[in-house]
Amino acid sequence: MAGYVGTAAQWKHIEADWAALVAKAGVRHIRAVDLFRRTKQFRGWKSEDVDALALSLDGVIARYLQLGFSVIRDDNYKNTYGAGPHPKRPVKDTKYGVCFRGCLAFVPSFIASELKLAGQGALAELTRIDFALEGGHANVGDARRLFELYKKDALPEWQHLIGEFDTSTKDSVGAQAADFLAYAVYRAELLEHGQAASDIETSSYVADAPMIANNYPRAPVLQGGPMLFRNPITRDVLQSLKDDLFAIEAERRVRTAPKRRSAPSSIECVRRASRSKAAVRGPTPVERDDGSATPQRSVLRRRRMPAHPTRHVARCGSRPPPISRSRRHHPIGRHAPARRRENR
Repeated sequence: MAGYVGTAAQWKHIEADWAALVAKAGVRHIRAVDLFRRTKQFRGWKSEDVDALALSLDGVIARYLQLGFSVIRDDNYKNTYGAGPHPKRPVKDTKYGVCFRGCLAFVPSFIASELKLAGQGALAELTRIDFALEGGHANVGDARRLFELYKKDALPEWQHLIGEFDTSTKDSVGAQAADFLAYAVYRAELLEHGQAASDIETSSYVADAPMIANNYPRAPVLQGGPMLFRNPITRDVLQSLKDDLFAIEAERRVRTAPKRRSAPSSIECVRRASRSKAAVRGPTPVERDDGSATPQRSVLRRRRMPAHPTRHVARCGSRPPPISRSRRHHPIGRHAPARRRENR
């Protein structure tokens, strides 16, 4: 997963220049995998035309944006996060959700730290970060769930930075630019590590100039575009996410334990009901003139159960009452009028 960070004014300029290049190419939108493989809309294109369009699109990004990021996940999702037992109640993150967690962990923290180091506290109070993901993915709902969870549990100094979550179509310029970066990062990772699971914590695709922590202004980095950050989701991160599921389940059990102990069982409910009925139907003392008390006969009497429960249920309304023999054998059946006893 990859994306860019920019202001509303920057995205407005990018949309205008990007749309002009797309219209000039005679296509509806830009998908990096289709462009570089020359499929679908780009079927029949020459390699020179593909390179020229890619350089033009990269120039638009480099002209207006200063920050990009990517989240890399290795093939240990099933072996580390998905393997073994899991608690049933807490929701398990999908692969898409794990990558989006990396985005949420990086973008607000980076912007907040940069504004703090630059001494722009007033600007930080007015800054709000809105996240827009390309719609259509099967697990976009998982990303929305994680965003709402992060928005509720974010640090107090980051609460004002979290804006809204929205989805866009593949025709959106922001979605096309993010897809362009994701494909480039994917190709770079294949060249570096290949298809097999490997130690993705290290990579040669890093800046040569070191960035000194807690120091501003930053040392200038020689580059022709936005500064790109590579955030790997390592085995340790996946294991910590799995441990958090058990921690959440343990906290839930602690909160619900007093409620479970105080709630009576079904057997206890039956016993309490029988005791309450006995108290109502039991004898009540009556005072005599001499001050002594004698038990009074209970006013309430137990209702005698009918001899035929089926007839009792039928009279309660679940089915019509049984008809008499004379009406049952009448030519018109149940609708026959009942004869009076005195006329027989």
